Amino acid sequence: MSASSAYSTTRRRRSMPLWARWLLAAGFVAATIFVQGEFGPRASLSGRVELPEGSYPYELPRGASTDAPTQICIPTPDGRVSAMLYWRAPAGEGLFAPVPLARRDDQLVGVIPTQPAGGTTEYFVEVTTPRGPSRVPDGTENVTVRFHDPVPDWLLWPHIGLTLLALLVGAYAGIAALLDPKAMLGPSRAAFLLVLVGGVILGAAVEDRAFGAGLSGFPWSGDWTINKLTVISAVWLLACVFPVTQRQRDGTPTRTLVGLAALVMLAAYALPHSLAR
Repeated sequence: MSASSAYSTTRRRRSMPLWARWLLAAGFVAATIFVQGEFGPRASLSGRVELPEGSYPYELPRGASTDAPTQICIPTPDGRVSAMLYWRAPAGEGLFAPVPLARRDDQLVGVIPTQPAGGTTEYFVEVTTPRGPSRVPDGTENVTVRFHDPVPDWLLWPHIGLTLLALLVGAYAGIAALLDPKAMLGPSRAAFLLVLVGGVILGAAVEDRAFGAGLSGFPWSGDWTINKLTVISAVWLLACVFPVTQRQRDGTPTRTLVGLAALVMLAAYALPHSLAR
């Protein structure tokens, strides 16, 4: 490749303005948060229940706090419709106990008995209509709700804020690795520190307050939340300290490792939290 051709390629790589890189990084973060929110184990299970007067949407909780009642609401204005909540705790053990739902305006409402932090309750709802019974959710699927203790705002919001900032800066570092390698060293180091403080340290504190986990993650437990944060931190650390090519004697991490660290981070955060609990 001639010198002019190499120069032209470099200019094309760096043609994306700074604001566009940050905007693209924010888009990656938004996509990651969307996937986590939609498919994570604590996202409510949504669907529709078919009743004689029409089809109504419902949301069944899969995550709940120990300091407030966990309500189940089935929307129906038809006074002839009744419903029964069947639950058992912990999930997968024992027989289901029936609890009738009470009418409250245009809804049938029931309460799932609260369990200790880290405990689970498995449940489903059977709706009785003039046309016969209907199960919520459909088929043979049951819903599992996991309980957690409330986490104080002074701990929870710094954890969330630093985590989001780590995702944004890390995604930007990955984009810089592709477009402008000389601009990726600072964001790479910042992403490592943000993941370490906001994710590993504050994340472990949040887990302890929410579930009484104490020391969690490898080697103390198989908690996926802390383990994946440890992996993310290790990859970023490797990207920041790994010797680079002979042309980059200033200590700038390799583009491949930085790009890999950004991909690992975004993919890991898109995965559901606390799979092992």
